[in-house]
Amino acid sequence: MKKINTTRLSLVLLLFGLLLTVLVKGIGSIIESVNKDAPEESPSLDYHSENISYKTFGTSIPFNYSIHGIDVSKHQQNIDWKQVESMRVKGVKLSFAFIKASEGATRIDENFQKNWRAVGNTRLLRGAYHFFRPIKDPKIQAALFMRQVKLKKGDLPPVVDIENDNRQSTVRICQNLQKFMDIRMHSKSL
Repeated sequence: MKKINTTRLSLVLLLFGLLLTVLVKGIGSIIESVNKDAPEESPSLDYHSENISYKTFGTSIPFNYSIHGIDVSKHQQNIDWKQVESMRVKGVKLSFAFIKASEGATRIDENFQKNWRAVGNTRLLRGAYHFFRPIKDPKIQAALFMRQVKLKKGDLPPVVDIENDNRQSTVRICQNLQKFMDIRMHSKSL
């Protein structure tokens, strides 16, 4: 069996997480409006930013990508996933959702299990993410995440979301992220 280069995998997952952040920027508010029964409206193109503006959902969706997705957490509250699955804007639809499972060393997202099951009942691909706190013990963070997430065939690879440095150096953040990834890589549950 070929040995996995965990440093390379960590970087790939980090870059994937950053890419997702760029892809879904501005889409967070889409979920808040998705439960409202607003009338259908025509989206407008904003050629300067290469986005499709969809006022009903309060967001812009980049139209120069072939795959679109969102990330959600407890902050979006109750989500009608069948409605999310059926949304279409100028032929653009959502293909995946990343759901926050845990944060730091002690916080589990209270809506994770409900959202995880509900997305599993749609055609959307699903993935889980951990909100990484650089100052917290990475081994404890990895264990928390693994307790929450049980991947099945077809689920997206897990993602780590790093949004702040907690006054840690880049080197320290990378070291702790590597420790997190090493724990995850040796787990049979993921």
